[in-house]
Amino acid sequence: MVTSIILLNVERSKINEAAEKLAEMEGISEAYSVSGRYDIIAIARVKSNDDLADLVTNKLLKIESILKT
Repeated sequence: MVTSIILLNVERSKINEAAEKLAEMEGISEAYSVSGRYDIIAIARVKSNDDLADLVTNKLLKIESILKT
């Protein structure tokens, strides 16, 4: 099992929407809205590093409001 903490910058008006989409996504076990430099912290738990790469490079791209990870 691979666990990763992903820090995200999201469009300000869409933070709640992005957090909800993240929480529903397979591979993301938790999503937290935070203040400061980042807007959301997501905890990913996947079987392998390849699964993590797929999650970050393919699945997170589908959430258009994510500006930066």
